[in-house]
Amino acid sequence: MDDSTPVGASHRLEVRADVGGQARGLRWVTSLGVCWGLGLAVRARIGTAVSEILDNAVRHAYLADSDDGESGRRVVVLVARDAKAVRITIRDFGKGCDGHTLTAAMEPPPGLFALGVLPSGLRRARCLTDAMNVRSDAFGTRVHMSFETHGAAWSADALDHSDDDYLTARSCRALVAAIRAGDDACTQHLPPHLAVVVGRILSAAPAA
Repeated sequence: MDDSTPVGASHRLEVRADVGGQARGLRWVTSLGVCWGLGLAVRARIGTAVSEILDNAVRHAYLADSDDGESGRRVVVLVARDAKAVRITIRDFGKGCDGHTLTAAMEPPPGLFALGVLPSGLRRARCLTDAMNVRSDAFGTRVHMSFETHGAAWSADALDHSDDDYLTARSCRALVAAIRAGDDACTQHLPPHLAVVVGRILSAAPAA
């Protein structure tokens, strides 16, 4: 088995290293998260990290004139999921980079950010993962990322709805009743999209 393949991988997508391929790969990965019922915060971390790595491949992996040939500006995305984590590998077949360049991207000198220099895409992606490993050589670059996961939970008794995509009927009734009773604590963890939902319901429904 290729060392870029996550154990138990059952999802694979190959895209071209261009803006269109980047968008397609990102939509595909995030759609898997929705299908698996991953929490909103987890999906945001995964999507942002995948976007960074795909962007890195688009901008740096291939020479400007390498449109043809065996590599074909390919990027392969592999996704595996088990009970504890989603594991994603993104591999390009470009020019790769040496160890010094990779280290500089992952571990910039102290004080660099204070000078206004933005962290690299690899470093930003690593901040979003629970584990990340990068290998690069003359045959391309492989980025392995792991994200610990939990499913979106819809509990009418939960105060924290920050990771929910929507409210169940029971949750909605409980929230509306609590707000009308003057309990502001239940609104402290409402994300903007759910705050809009609750606000529209409150403005449309007459008080009991």
